[in-house]
Amino acid sequence: MRPSKLVAPQIGGLVARQRLFREIEQAPPKGIVWIAAPPGAGKTSLAATWLYSGRSAARHGHALWYRIDETDADPVIFFETLALAVGASPDRASKALPRLTPDALPNVKVFARNWFKSLLGNKERAPYLFAFDDMHRLPPDSAVVEILAILASALLAQDRLLCLSRESPPALLLSAVPGKRLCVISDLRVEAGEWEDFARDVPGVHASGRATFIATAQRSGRWIADLVVRPSSHPSLDDLRTHPALAPKRLFAGCSEVERRALLETAFLQTGEEKEWRTLGGEGAISVLTQLASTSALVARLLNGALHKHDLLFECLRTAAETELAPDALLRARLKTGRLLTARGEMLSGVRLLTQAGADDEARDLILSQASDMITGGRNQELVELIAMLSDSAQRVPLVRVWQATGRLPFEPSAAREVFRDVWRSANPAEQPVEFAVAVMGDINAALADWSIDAQLSSSIDEIDRALPLLTALPEAIHARLVMTRAVAMLLGCPMHRDVLNAQKHVEAVLPRLQAGRQLLLGAILVNYLLWWRGDLAAARPYLDNLAPLASRPDVPPLATMAWYFGALTIAYRDGNDGEVRKLMREVVAFAQKWGTQHRLANAYWVAAQAYAAAGDRAEAAVCIESAVRSGRPDVVGAHFLRATIALGEGNADLAIGEATAAYERAGRVGNTQQRGLLAMQLAMAFAVKGDDRARKHIDELRELAARSHSAIFQLHADLAEACHAAAQDRMSAFVAAWNGLAHLACQLGFRRISGLDVAHFGHLANLALHRGAEVSVTRRLIALWDLPPPQRSIVHHDWPYRVDISCLGRFAIQLDGHRLSTGSGKAQRKPRELLFHLIIANGRDLEQDWLADELWPDADGDQSLHSLTTTIYRLRKLIGAQAVIHEDSHVRLNPLHVSTDLGRLRDALRLVGDETLPTTDRMAAFDLALQLHQGPLLPGIAMAPVVLERQRQSALLASEGLGFLLTLDPADVGRTLRLNRLRAAIGDAALPDSVARLWPI
Repeated sequence: MRPSKLVAPQIGGLVARQRLFREIEQAPPKGIVWIAAPPGAGKTSLAATWLYSGRSAARHGHALWYRIDETDADPVIFFETLALAVGASPDRASKALPRLTPDALPNVKVFARNWFKSLLGNKERAPYLFAFDDMHRLPPDSAVVEILAILASALLAQDRLLCLSRESPPALLLSAVPGKRLCVISDLRVEAGEWEDFARDVPGVHASGRATFIATAQRSGRWIADLVVRPSSHPSLDDLRTHPALAPKRLFAGCSEVERRALLETAFLQTGEEKEWRTLGGEGAISVLTQLASTSALVARLLNGALHKHDLLFECLRTAAETELAPDALLRARLKTGRLLTARGEMLSGVRLLTQAGADDEARDLILSQASDMITGGRNQELVELIAMLSDSAQRVPLVRVWQATGRLPFEPSAAREVFRDVWRSANPAEQPVEFAVAVMGDINAALADWSIDAQLSSSIDEIDRALPLLTALPEAIHARLVMTRAVAMLLGCPMHRDVLNAQKHVEAVLPRLQAGRQLLLGAILVNYLLWWRGDLAAARPYLDNLAPLASRPDVPPLATMAWYFGALTIAYRDGNDGEVRKLMREVVAFAQKWGTQHRLANAYWVAAQAYAAAGDRAEAAVCIESAVRSGRPDVVGAHFLRATIALGEGNADLAIGEATAAYERAGRVGNTQQRGLLAMQLAMAFAVKGDDRARKHIDELRELAARSHSAIFQLHADLAEACHAAAQDRMSAFVAAWNGLAHLACQLGFRRISGLDVAHFGHLANLALHRGAEVSVTRRLIALWDLPPPQRSIVHHDWPYRVDISCLGRFAIQLDGHRLSTGSGKAQRKPRELLFHLIIANGRDLEQDWLADELWPDADGDQSLHSLTTTIYRLRKLIGAQAVIHEDSHVRLNPLHVSTDLGRLRDALRLVGDETLPTTDRMAAFDLALQLHQGPLLPGIAMAPVVLERQRQSALLASEGLGFLLTLDPADVGRTLRLNRLRAAIGDAALPDSVARLWPI
């Protein structure tokens, strides 16, 4: 059932004032019509008749009536109530609109824009017509005032927004709404020209004539309230307006003693259905209120049949009751009305009456019984206000203090935590089990909400463990929540606890039985524990997938959905799926804007920054770091970690050390184990690549952390640093052993992206590992997993797993992922093959696309040949892989990170053969490799002019570099003679330039 505040008065007997209707309808679009007039001036009747009389444009639209009361200063309650009003319209369901939670209050204006966009964005819809009555009840600096300005900006031309108030627009509204969009109607007094409206709508006016109407209007001060009622002995609204302290004799004029008594007993209720009035004041209340509704403007009947006292009458009756009723009768009236109001959910006004009636204990118990539902519904501010109404002694009750702190938790987590800690430390678990349990749970929740994951959180868990045997009288539901809270605290903040694996099992067992929102939140916590502590991608992935349907439901808490996105982003990052990372970031940012939770985006930006840095997009990573810093609570330590990550990825170990050192110390001071561990990873790696023995301390720290928290993440980074440190110090046996260990662990985990990984340096280490006898199979798998680039300007080991391996010396063959690829000999493949030959000869150099197009299609015009080239590049990529061919900036080349050719390896070997700065043994090894690679002439049988020319050039290069090296050796060396003969055989009958031919010894 809709609350009475959303029900407009009945319009029977009211005047449809066309003069004022025209002012409303001629007001500027996308603005606010502010109707300001004293009480009893006809504001409510004007708005109601315009909305519901059928004589205005309102008959074609959705009319929403909303009478503001004291609770509406809380934006959470305002949006919740407005959603009820919207949900009653014929073509709109309130469940389609986002629900405001206390967490979104820091960004409530953004939330409001998205909320009203969701409601009003469809340009094909019927008009929406809003009327907000009693706007003067809002504090002038209330956020709801700004929210109404945002509503106005979201309106279409056919919509209207009416605000009814005793006062002029507040300054906050004037600053938020452009002057040209604000129409103020302040003169509601009746004019002589409105005779026809009154003659049509008010019985008896037409018969009495125009002159009588004008004279009556003059006598009443031209206020409408006294022109539309039948003669009565009851006071008029003008009486109440001009004499606020009206004497009881005049106030109750025309009432019997029974009716007088009924009005006093019901004085504290302003709106109610007949059964409610009967409960408070008997049949006499129904009789007198019905009479007042039919003969005066003192009482109005609402569209749902309820009776509503005018504000002036309500205020006068309350004052009269406080002076006329005997003390015990006054207490009974307040008590009965307070109970009635709280029973129908009007807690603020109801509890206020209970406390005024001296029923402080009843009010306290009522608040405690409703507190959990109020927090679940996001009514935190209301709960805090209710508790503030209690006496000082009631507010000192431990459970009351706990719920007050719970209400403050979203806004003041640190202050709330101090209250929780004070309560559970002073509670005796055996004698006060409930007080202890809810306080310690609040302490842990406050720590998690405040990201105060520190040593104090561990002490809270220890205190629970000590107290659990004493909590025998604790209700089962609270006991279950306490055990779950303990488990969550371990997963998030104390993963080194001795019982953390049992905590994980407990969450996994309970998870399927939880309500949707709690299941999503705790499931996301479990996923992120598995990802960031255990490093168990395989275990986390099915949980995340199973939770995905819950993440798209509008009835789950927004923070639960954002926690799910944190896990989804992490998996996309670890998978190296850069496109998915960007897609998820767009989604979560849009989601946060819709729900007003942008200040909770820091975690998403934190993951995205690592993903972009690992993908080589340093600029985008830097943008994410700045966004993370701006998105909520400042996290200096986290920002330093991200900057150190970028520096390590760029190979700048000194900068990484500078970023990480101070943050590492700070994390240690506050006891944040995870942050300290993450920074230890960076420092271990940075010192290790420099060969600095300070790496040892951090490597040992990571191994201890890994062992105590069962963390493969920290174990992997310890192994990475160990391998780097050994390589930097030229301890090859230790390096190979460490490399084999890290390679096995990395392949087991399956992470494609690692924080702070300098892929160029690790490509060098992988190549070194192959040369020094590391396990070939697992090293090849790791190179492919991490997409490590082959080292530049050094001999790449023949076991390096290039995705595409092309043989063109003595034969032409392509292997793709280790499998022979058939290129075919048909006409369709001819141009892609010719293009590939050009790219092979270029050996990674850029070829201008115009030159290529002319070479491949000499008879075509420029545009046609370029189009043909683009098509041929596409076909070649389909053949050997999209990443194998790079086409950018009007140039084309093979990607040296993915494509290897024996021609390229031959050139690299000959370059080393000719490098006189190298030791003879290295040059000799390069010479032997060159002869091994040279299996015959380049692309035999291919008569393309560039191929023929390159074939001759390679034979000459082999001869000149080989002879040049061999001639430096001792002629008596048998090995020299054998190599010379092998070189002769390799050259065969190839024509050599004279400059090379004359070098041959006789």
